[in-house]
Amino acid sequence: MILILGASGFIGRHLSEAFGASEAIGTHCRHPVSGSIYFDATRMRLAEIVSRPIDISHAVVCFAETKIDACKA
Repeated sequence: MILILGASGFIGRHLSEAFGASEAIGTHCRHPVSGSIYFDATRMRLAEIVSRPIDISHAVVCFAETKIDACKA
C-alpha cells in the first residue's frame, strides 16, 4: 500500500488515479477528493489516520503551502 500525502493536488490526484484505491491511500487537507482521508500535517500525526502502518510500503509527499506569505510566516 502506498500513502499519498496531498492527494487532492495536481500531482497527488494523478498518482492516486494511477495506483487506484486498492493500492493507495490518499489524504487531503483543504480540498476533499473522493476516497481521501482528512489530514492536516501542521496539526495531526500520521498515527491518527493510519491504523496499520505495517501495511504501508511507501509514502509520497505531495502537499505544500503554495502561498508565499504563509510560508514566510
